[in-house]
Amino acid sequence: RNYSVIYDIYSNYDPVQYAALFSILGNSATVGAGAGVTELARQDNSIKYSGKTGDVNYAAMYKFGNVAGKTSAGSAYSFQLGYEKDAFGIQAAYMGATDALTVLTSVTTSPPTTTFVNLNTNAFLVAAKYKFNDALTGNVGYQRYTLSNPSDADTTTTGALAANYSGAGSTTLVVNNRSTGSASVTVSDIGGNYKFSDKLALYVGYYSINYDAAAFSPDGQVAGGSNAGANSAVNETYVSFLLDYNLSKRTDVYFGGMQTMNNGAGYKGTYQYSGITSVSAGLRTKF
Repeated sequence: RNYSVIYDIYSNYDPVQYAALFSILGNSATVGAGAGVTELARQDNSIKYSGKTGDVNYAAMYKFGNVAGKTSAGSAYSFQLGYEKDAFGIQAAYMGATDALTVLTSVTTSPPTTTFVNLNTNAFLVAAKYKFNDALTGNVGYQRYTLSNPSDADTTTTGALAANYSGAGSTTLVVNNRSTGSASVTVSDIGGNYKFSDKLALYVGYYSINYDAAAFSPDGQVAGGSNAGANSAVNETYVSFLLDYNLSKRTDVYFGGMQTMNNGAGYKGTYQYSGITSVSAGLRTKF
């Protein structure tokens, strides 16, 4: 089980420390590492190679399929190429997957419905950072992924994962092999951090996710939570900050918040909100 090359890039280039509470990239593996499919953020049955020559770094990864008689079903591949020297760093990656399995949940049904979907996906990512001085660093990133019809509309690949949800209480299981076209999503971010001292730093980030109008919803929280219906164009924006103070090399305290704003015809479902504000504080120790 290896982390995707997109995960490796974001873990070093995300404006807000790739934090699950304050960065949508850290919170959602779908947009943050999986090229539109959460389960691709970490890939089983995979081989990964990474290296560095001078100021150039690179990586390649291949995930073997696990369906008898269909060697491509469930497979994935990705490449990464980057350059880092002095104050400047830039990374690029491409990922493709065949018959990938994703899990979508509709919260507007009663009981909630979990849908297992087979689909193909491809994505590319470019991210950069620049250290203006010892205190200030800026980050920027752009990702585009497209979900499309599976090469093999075969429910075989859903068996093992679906079994894990068999005891999920009121959740209803549905298997749906996508066959209604494609859906594309753009994910962009900009931000950075300022170090007031060796112990105190402020991280800020602005994230934008644009769902193109498509024949189906690529996200269970879009189009009123309906995974099967058509999806109008939707924009999600996230503004976040994180103030972090190091008590020691192992322990720090933090305070941060995030403002979420959702726009577009797709956000008209019963359980959808146009804006959410959250704040959090805590202490963490690295063992």
